[in-house]
Amino acid sequence: MIVLLVQRPLGLKLAVGICVDALHGPFSYVEPGSSLVRTGHVYAQIFRNFLGDEFLHPYTRMWDHIADAYKCFGWSSQSNKSLASSLRKSAKEGIAFEVTDRGLLPASLGGLPGNAKNSKTGQDAWIATPEDQENAAKRWIDYGWINYEEKKEDKVNSAIRYARLGLTATAASGALGTISLLLADL
Repeated sequence: MIVLLVQRPLGLKLAVGICVDALHGPFSYVEPGSSLVRTGHVYAQIFRNFLGDEFLHPYTRMWDHIADAYKCFGWSSQSNKSLASSLRKSAKEGIAFEVTDRGLLPASLGGLPGNAKNSKTGQDAWIATPEDQENAAKRWIDYGWINYEEKKEDKVNSAIRYARLGLTATAASGALGTISLLLADL
């Protein structure tokens, strides 16, 4: 079963982003902007095959790159527990992915030659040491991306909670109205 990156808990999503930054980065600073600002870019994302990536918001483009790497490295088939374990292990021991077939890579990754060579096979590889990952994590904190994603999740969760309360209130008032109509004839 494939699990999209956006379906993962926030902590895992951020850990994947930091790990990909360490492997492919460093990512340049981009202002996340507001969700409202990026809403216009949603239309560009829908029509990206016609318009091209240059119309996407840079923060959205960064997350698209992270999502491509997430799929390419096989993380989308792991459970939350397995992925968390893999990421914890990579933070302690480092992480490496060999680039064996560029044709299998998503477009956003295909142009990257890797940052090292596998000494045994001679293949291009992406390697991130624990220090690379620690530096990436510090960058994400300094850039404010972790704080931004946490605040965004809080807003989304609040909106969902209020929507549920509204639906519950509507359903309750509808049920009371139905009951009163049924009892009116008695």
